[in-house]
Amino acid sequence: SPGDPVITGCALGGELRNFSTEARFTNSAHISGIVRLWEADGTLSVEKEISERVRSEYGGGGVLTSVDDLQRIMNEALRQFVQRVITHPDITARLTGGKRPE
Repeated sequence: SPGDPVITGCALGGELRNFSTEARFTNSAHISGIVRLWEADGTLSVEKEISERVRSEYGGGGVLTSVDDLQRIMNEALRQFVQRVITHPDITARLTGGKRPE
């Protein structure tokens, strides 16, 4: 929660497993990865798989798909992915001293 103390000395890392757009019957963007929170002493504190998929409200266009639409939905998928990482209950609980968000 805003105003809660944050424990320093942790490092957030991981690996992206999928970072893609697709233009077929529907246009979509997908980002997934493994997110890890490491303690200052190098021990792994949290490891979570997180995935976000966004579909275009404009449908699909196949080879005629607008690059602007693919960029827009990829940006939205990235925004949602980052939001899920920073609000994930296990990650925020660790960073706020064990308090789980309500």
